[in-house]
Amino acid sequence: MKPYGLPLDDLEGIEEWDDLATDENARRMGDAIQERLGRGDTAANLSSTSLVTNAWLYDHDHEFAAWVLEYVAAWRERAESNGGLIPDNVGPSGAVGELHDGRWYGGHYGWAWPHGLPTVETGALVAVINESIITGRTDQLDLARAPLDTVIAEGIVTTGAEAAKKMGWGWVQKVGLEEDAPIQLVPYRHNTSGWFDFNPVQLSFPVWLWWLSNEASDLHRLESIEAESGFDWRATRWFHDKEEQGHEAPWVSYLLGRNPGYPEDALEMALGQVTRRLAMMRATPYGPSDDDIHWWQRLNPVATEVLTQLTTGAPPALYNGGLSVARVVFGDAAAARPGLPADVAALVSEVDAHGVRLELVNLSEHQPREVIVQAGGFGEDRIDAVTYDELIDGYPGSARDYLIPQPSLGSTTLTASTSRITVVLPPLSAIGMRLDITRRAYAPAHRSFSRPNTWSTY
Repeated sequence: MKPYGLPLDDLEGIEEWDDLATDENARRMGDAIQERLGRGDTAANLSSTSLVTNAWLYDHDHEFAAWVLEYVAAWRERAESNGGLIPDNVGPSGAVGELHDGRWYGGHYGWAWPHGLPTVETGALVAVINESIITGRTDQLDLARAPLDTVIAEGIVTTGAEAAKKMGWGWVQKVGLEEDAPIQLVPYRHNTSGWFDFNPVQLSFPVWLWWLSNEASDLHRLESIEAESGFDWRATRWFHDKEEQGHEAPWVSYLLGRNPGYPEDALEMALGQVTRRLAMMRATPYGPSDDDIHWWQRLNPVATEVLTQLTTGAPPALYNGGLSVARVVFGDAAAARPGLPADVAALVSEVDAHGVRLELVNLSEHQPREVIVQAGGFGEDRIDAVTYDELIDGYPGSARDYLIPQPSLGSTTLTASTSRITVVLPPLSAIGMRLDITRRAYAPAHRSFSRPNTWSTY
């Protein structure tokens, strides 16, 4: 834990990590950790709302909903009393700073130690996402906006060469800095000396806010971050981190129409991730010699980030407690189960406040496939209309012609008022469709994938 510094920085006679080398100081620090970090509540615990929200999604028990809303409201009240910025600690009596001489920072996995922003912002974001699932509203996202806007306001702009000296080792590999390019770094942590630990903005956070709200202000924040990021957001860099995320920049660029090659680039990268990790597993069949706790994460060959983005139109679930949400999910009508049927691929190419653009392909040479398309990960969105592509006469043309004609497409629109449709795909067929959607029109719930009314599309 030495790279993260001291868990508490206000103990007399313990000013740096090496001061813990004596038994007396080590014991004093350990006792203080138990007394001050082992009691009360911390902002990271907001992620526990996912457990209760998940229970609520089964039967809409009022007790579960009330608990989530009350707990999030308590932290919102504490943030409002702190100028909008969520504090990280609450003492046994419910007072912020009770165990830290009145300071809003210093709690376990809080603003001061060990990670700061990544943990605190995750808790805040998980909380407002779960709150929006239960209430169907997105008008109370400031609990998660304020931490981002605070650190951005405290940020600095430097060069790539200087940034590489300040950032954590993983950032240099992920971002790929140009030495002379300007880049914005923001502080991740705050202790008795002020803001410190400068790194690039973790893009999963502003992307989630934009995805959740579709508000212009959240898109503007993203665009401002991009303008000072110091790297090309369209580039798909080959890496795989333990959070199974990090490629938000090229994906968002794709959704905004600026990066049309992302699906191919991202799938190639994902296959590279799997190939490398299988090779690493073969190279270390008996585990690491140093018992590294992260070894299992680094070798996990299941790569889900790109599939989540491209097939559901959503960011990956937030690390440390986020639920999996989506703009669309799929079911196999014939098997009455969730997931795409065999031989079927899906691509979400547009996501906006009013709908999604979706493509489906059936690669089976002989079998038709029936695909259930559900709007919203929990069926909370309503499909109002479906505009789908239809093949116009002229393809494949005469067998006497050498020239292969390009298929000509028309479109047909059907009105609807449902969270689900079924698309019947003949063998070796593809279809593109735009779903006009009203978000959060229905109560979200875990739902089985029994067969709904079928719309056949040929």
